[in-house]
Amino acid sequence: MSEESYKRYIRYLIRAMLRGILLFLLSISLIVVQDKQSILTQLFTPNGSLRIALPAIVFLFSATYLWYYTYLGAKIMRRKLQIYIGYTRAIIVVSTMAMAMQYF
Repeated sequence: MSEESYKRYIRYLIRAMLRGILLFLLSISLIVVQDKQSILTQLFTPNGSLRIALPAIVFLFSATYLWYYTYLGAKIMRRKLQIYIGYTRAIIVVSTMAMAMQYF
């Protein structure tokens, strides 16, 4: 892999992880907000089936997305960046477990 393609690949991974972190945080806020004000029930259905399913699906998708791209990033990046990726993965695991125990 040439130097330029290596740099481009690292930029791609960083952008993908940032998108995943944004999705992850938005899904957490969606779960918390809908729990307090029932916004999803008002928007979608009166019986509330999507009220529980949609945030859970988005949350699991974003956690899986982040996990995959941190795995790809850890394979090619230098040691210092691997430490930050490890911290990101630890936050994903702890947040997922806390949200699962609290809301599901």
